[in-house]
Amino acid sequence: EVEGAGRVGGLVGQNDHLITESSATNTVLSSGNRLGGLVGYNRGDGIISDSYATGATGGPDEVGGLVGRNRGDINRSYSFGSATAIGSDVGGLVGDTGGDVFSSFWNSAANSEFDSSDDYNSDDGKSLLPPEFGDAANFVGWSFDDIWEISIQHSRPLLRWEDAD
Repeated sequence: EVEGAGRVGGLVGQNDHLITESSATNTVLSSGNRLGGLVGYNRGDGIISDSYATGATGGPDEVGGLVGRNRGDINRSYSFGSATAIGSDVGGLVGDTGGDVFSSFWNSAANSEFDSSDDYNSDDGKSLLPPEFGDAANFVGWSFDDIWEISIQHSRPLLRWEDAD
């Protein structure tokens, strides 16, 4: 479990550069804003690609399953855990976004209260149900030849370096 008072992430609190082929599986809690399962705050020059988070996140505001506040780019990434916040900037993938999100997903079963058309949800990614995470056809543009694999044991994409099966 990771705990902090703002800009808290399961991997890093703030990203200004490149995070790629990374994962975080821990619970992330904060008494402050900007917390995410992987990154608390992905700033303007920050890029997150081919990464994921599976732990639950919880805090006051700007809470996301993957990123709490995004001002950079997120590519081919997903979150599988739940995200809860007292405030309104919360989302299954991203809590507060002003950046770009491409081909990224969040677990709608863990975050069933979010509706992509609702102002309460700041999410940019697409929602998937857990069984849909086990089908590579849902992940268009992802490299299942050299970066990702679908784990039979976990029924979701894992990074090849994890060698899960």
